[in-house]
Amino acid sequence: MHRKVVSVPTVTLPSPMAVRLALESAVGLSVSIQPSVPLAPREDGPVTVAVYVDRFLRTLAVVGLDIRLAALAGAAHSLVPAGVAREAAGVRQLPDLLDNSLRVVGESLSALFGGPDVADPHLYDIYPPGATVPHDAAAYLMSVRRRMDMIVSA
Repeated sequence: MHRKVVSVPTVTLPSPMAVRLALESAVGLSVSIQPSVPLAPREDGPVTVAVYVDRFLRTLAVVGLDIRLAALAGAAHSLVPAGVAREAAGVRQLPDLLDNSLRVVGESLSALFGGPDVADPHLYDIYPPGATVPHDAAAYLMSVRRRMDMIVSA
């Protein structure tokens, strides 16, 4: 019997500057970021969850965005007026156009999670507020280790 040892990739957290530059490139706007308290899904503050994996479908990173940031990022990418994004955030649901644009933004951020041990990082899926998030991804989001919480302003 042969056993194969599979190593788990080590993902280094991107620097805040790398995150800012990647966001600016993805949405086409100048943004600023600053440290924040940890983001966690709450009933009064729904969260959109993006899950990044490698080519072996191993979870590399989990990114949580509050509904306002998710709506504004999708709107900025697709050149939709900010009022539409604010309305979507108010009803806590992204219309298809903003959801699809957010997926493009999410995929463009996948390069942040690459590295020498990481094979082909890419966006696995985005889970809108209220969707069932896989247990491992939810555990990553709730973890207190190796995380970066930021407030993003445009």
